[in-house]
Amino acid sequence: MSKIRKILDRLAESNSPCTVEALVLNDPTQRRAVSRELSRLHKENRVSKLRVDGRTAAYFLTSDQKAQVSMSPAERRKRYPADGLSPAQISERLRFLSDLSGRPAFLGHAVLEEIKGDYRRALERSVETEDQAS
Repeated sequence: MSKIRKILDRLAESNSPCTVEALVLNDPTQRRAVSRELSRLHKENRVSKLRVDGRTAAYFLTSDQKAQVSMSPAERRKRYPADGLSPAQISERLRFLSDLSGRPAFLGHAVLEEIKGDYRRALERSVETEDQAS
């Protein structure tokens, strides 16, 4: 299990905000690494942060963030990458990925093909929802 997964799981289990010291994973020498990961996760909006005593940072998960932590990777792929994008933005990204997959370095790259499939499905969904709204 990765360090990030351990941190997110511990935050998901906690009912109150946790400081870095509370999240250090049985090894005080890991404080700097855990602090760095928490800062990055906060910038990515995967964890929330508040100040305790004006100095100390405490981290917690909102209900939406907890739902994302508990999602399987397949569920995340269905939900993302194109939620909230217009059909024009999705088709632009799909065009870029198609151009990229035609390059020799990426020929037959399975992950890239999966991502393109995700964008195709997202484009179909966004066109359908746009047609229904009209």
